[in-house]
Amino acid sequence: MSSKAIVTIGSKKYRLNLTNLTVTGLKEQIIEVSKSEQRGNTLIKVTDADGFDIATNQHLRRLVKDGRLLFFAEFQPKSTKKKDVKEKKEITAPLASPLASPLTSSLLSPSPSPLSLSSNEMKNPLVLLAGAIKYKKMAYLQNVKNDLILLQKLFKEKFGYQVFNTFNLQNISTESLTLNDLNKFILKYVLNLNDNTNNKSYDGLIFVWCGYGNNEDIIITSDEKKKSFQDIQEDIITKTDYFIGKPKIFIKIEFIYQQNISSSNRIKNTKEIKYDDNKIRYNQDVDIFNIYANISKKPIVI
Repeated sequence: MSSKAIVTIGSKKYRLNLTNLTVTGLKEQIIEVSKSEQRGNTLIKVTDADGFDIATNQHLRRLVKDGRLLFFAEFQPKSTKKKDVKEKKEITAPLASPLASPLTSSLLSPSPSPLSLSSNEMKNPLVLLAGAIKYKKMAYLQNVKNDLILLQKLFKEKFGYQVFNTFNLQNISTESLTLNDLNKFILKYVLNLNDNTNNKSYDGLIFVWCGYGNNEDIIITSDEKKKSFQDIQEDIITKTDYFIGKPKIFIKIEFIYQQNISSSNRIKNTKEIKYDDNKIRYNQDVDIFNIYANISKKPIVI
């Protein structure tokens, strides 16, 4: 029994017919389908839709079993050394306004040391901002409100991007965002991309979460239900092939209780920058760039 899959190499997509569920078989088929464009180049990496290397047969078979059949491959040009494949580019952003929380100020202010990124440019990305400000029992997050206001102003007014925000300053009820609300928000704008009547043309995606989290992979909505941030990424990436081969930035700005802070090893290839007591962790693979930032919150007894 075979499985149909898609592999993206640069800006091109290729269809695969997976009959041999081994990493070797996968790589051989990728080399075969792309030989006219990649002749003489060396396949150096194959990753899944979340940017993780497919290095074992078990990983590949789990992806196929779960129906996660979007892959990305990277070739090294024959005349280029591996260390020269990725170009360095410094992230720059305007200084944060007084509205910004300390965490958002860290994200939007110039970094003390440049990050190393692949060369990707977005001129018209879709921007989705999601955040929970008011919770059933946990403390109210004024900083999240400030962050969502500032980020919308930054992306919409300064850069001219199309921005959709779960929070509306004119509607106080939007301070609460339940898990069901979050899922509906994502599906609304992701499924709309499959509508042929949609005349917008996006060249990338920026998704931001602001709210409580557990310093690892989990976000917490207003009804205090939990969802994996990786599941959110999969909801967006696997519900449509619209963003295949396009840069995708996922930002998780989370607030955590001081007593629950623990080091996390779940984020692969993660680097860390410290700003005072705040931390920004980031990782990048293929066309997905993740930023994980957290700020501690003292526990409040309800």
